[in-house]
Amino acid sequence: MTATLLGRRCACRARSTTRNPVLVAFAEVPDTLGLLAWIFKDALIAALDREIDAESDDAAALSHEERQQREAEAIAQGRVSAGASTPARPDGGKAAVR
Repeated sequence: MTATLLGRRCACRARSTTRNPVLVAFAEVPDTLGLLAWIFKDALIAALDREIDAESDDAAALSHEERQQREAEAIAQGRVSAGASTPARPDGGKAAVR
């Protein structure tokens, strides 16, 4: 038996036991959002970069040293757990967090 659900064809199979009738349905639904993100990857990244640039406030941003100092203070006061942020490697990259 096939049925149409929201414009998609679904295959349905009815199975019954002696006591409890059971209806089992199977459907394959494509990941449309994921597919569109994959197809328009560059445009999506460019749009997100524009939004980040529009909302950023570099004048109010903390320097790397100020951020480390405030983070250490927050950890010391117990407001943040020690693993809450991504640590930096000595070469300037980000360390893997597990």
